[in-house]
Amino acid sequence: MQFLDFMVNCKQRVNVEELELLCVVLWRIWFRRNGRVHDFVSVKEDDVIPPAVAEAVAILKGFILAKEIGVWPSILKSDAQSVVNLVHLLCIPCSDIGIFVSDIKSLLIDSLCCFVVVTTREANKATHL
Repeated sequence: MQFLDFMVNCKQRVNVEELELLCVVLWRIWFRRNGRVHDFVSVKEDDVIPPAVAEAVAILKGFILAKEIGVWPSILKSDAQSVVNLVHLLCIPCSDIGIFVSDIKSLLIDSLCCFVVVTTREANKATHL
């Protein structure tokens, strides 16, 4: 299967958020592959998706779940200080995390009573089991 056929097939089968995540993952794989081939940079398996991107996706999915099950508006607590800071910035970063920060900000704008706040890692143990 050619790459374009694969992407068209995915577009027909998944929702927009899943397609965005797939594009970010594919871009990271391609970026790392090019770095390894052209710059001889070693690639760690866990470095395909940066932790900050994973945290931003978790925040976004948490808000979507809260909205779907009716606990909306809500306060979402995260121990990822850097991601929470990005959500509170006026500008959206032009990087792989920017897509998710933009989506989080859109949800926050839709409901003025929703917030993302920082908590300690110890207070957030359920997510790190």
